[in-house]
Amino acid sequence: MANASNTTAPTQFIQTKLEKYAYRRFGKGPGLPLLCLQHFTGTLDNWDPAVTDPLALGREAILFESAGLGRSTGQVPENMAGMAAHALAFVDALGLKRLDILGYSLGGMVAQQVALERPSLLHKMLLVAIAQIKAFRAWEQYSGERFAKLGKITQPCLVVNGVFDNMIPVRNSYMLSEHLPNAMLLTYPDAGHGSLFQFHKSFVRQASLFLDSEGIN
Repeated sequence: MANASNTTAPTQFIQTKLEKYAYRRFGKGPGLPLLCLQHFTGTLDNWDPAVTDPLALGREAILFESAGLGRSTGQVPENMAGMAAHALAFVDALGLKRLDILGYSLGGMVAQQVALERPSLLHKMLLVAIAQIKAFRAWEQYSGERFAKLGKITQPCLVVNGVFDNMIPVRNSYMLSEHLPNAMLLTYPDAGHGSLFQFHKSFVRQASLFLDSEGIN
């Protein structure tokens, strides 16, 4: 499994109570499984092996196509709760009881919803280029209610963003790390929405240290 890669791992399918999902599962190590949730309209092939493959050296990486995307069946939900329901149905079908999540862009919002709905499942989160919980296009509409919900997410979180992200401005990541009770913030210079791919060596190093550590303190 040392040579496991997103480019060579077979695409598998699993039928759940909701839909049939496409996924790839590769890697091995002592770390908890890492569920990777992709950006808006993203598929398995949108994950850069320069990020996924090194992370899979210390743990199993699981890439997931949600409903209505790529090779999965169904329709794309219109809200975060619906997207989280598909992620949870997929995880339950695999029989996973505890895991970490790497959520990129929209996937980070889904990860937050998963953390709220089933906190016992989630160990740690990496939230890369994300907004607050609500709908994808409502990220500028901050509210006390939304911040109160963030306060309920107590898992260690690593919040990552590029300082020139035009889709999810870096100020959102500052707000997110401020209101998550157990969060660290990592920003990359001269980087936009895909900072984890632009600075993939640094991101993998920081992400691995975060996932392998006992805590963030």
